[in-house]
Amino acid sequence: MTPGTYTASSWRSEDRSTPTRTALNVGVRSNFVAAWHAARVMTRQRAGLIVAISGYVGVTFTYGAVFGTCKAAVDRMARDMAVELKPYNVASISLWQGLTFTERANRNLAQPHL
Repeated sequence: MTPGTYTASSWRSEDRSTPTRTALNVGVRSNFVAAWHAARVMTRQRAGLIVAISGYVGVTFTYGAVFGTCKAAVDRMARDMAVELKPYNVASISLWQGLTFTERANRNLAQPHL
């Protein structure tokens, strides 16, 4: 499997380092760490907005189980943090950007649906 690619069969891979581990450790964990640091500052000042960048891929199959799981985790974290941070006047949202027509998106759109 090429690093940085996510396929439906990535769970079968014997190589648990890349991209699966990277996606989970870097993708989800970096969102959590950044939000944790921001929340500590914002709760003290009793104001703020934490924004996680995500997209529809957390609720639909796109690049495989790992990619979708990471996006779903980020969405869930933002939603749950919103509940926990509300008493401190700190908001947390998951911002879903629209479809970006990159070369990869165009290739994926040209493939037959699974």
